[in-house]
Parts: sequence; C-alpha cells; structure tokens
Amino acid sequence: MIPIIYLVGDNPCEGGRVHGEVQRSDIEQNLDTNFRRFAAIGGMPEAILSESEKWIPYLERLDPGLATELKGVSESFRFPLREITKLNVRYVLYFE
Repeated sequence: MIPIIYLVGDNPCEGGRVHGEVQRSDIEQNLDTNFRRFAAIGGMPEAILSESEKWIPYLERLDPGLATELKGVSESFRFPLREITKLNVRYVLYFE
C-alpha cells in the first residue's frame, strides 16, 4: 500500500524534504526497481540518468513548484536530482 502524505504550507522545497524523509525506503526501492527495469530492456544507468537530467530545465519551466519539490526530495534523500527526476519522467524515458 502506498502511503498518502499530506503536505501543508506553501514551500515546495520543504514539502519535498518531508516527502523524501517519510518515504526514504520506498524511494530507494523504486530507484532500484526502475534501474533493473531499464537494464532488462538494455538501458545503461549513466545513459538513463543523462536523459533524465535533460528534463530538469523543462520541468523547471513547466511546473516550478514540482521542480522545487523534487529538489527538496533530492536534498533530504542525498541522492542526485537526476535520480529523483528519473522517477518522475520514467515513462517518457521507457518509450523514447
């Protein structure tokens, strides 16, 4: 079951930090699962992360709040932003 996290306030970065702290183990598992799925179809980790990194400026323009929240998750989680971004653009990357 996926937990529901209610974030209160208007600071997306802080909300992302809370999200990252509360769901640390789920995020780690999701990152691992996604790398294995990409590997199963021939994806190389560095190439996948390079592609996901290209989405960061686009997300910053499209939805600044989301981009800021992802940065907060990354900061609390101490994982590179491109890894957290990968989880949010994974379906685009699967079908490129």
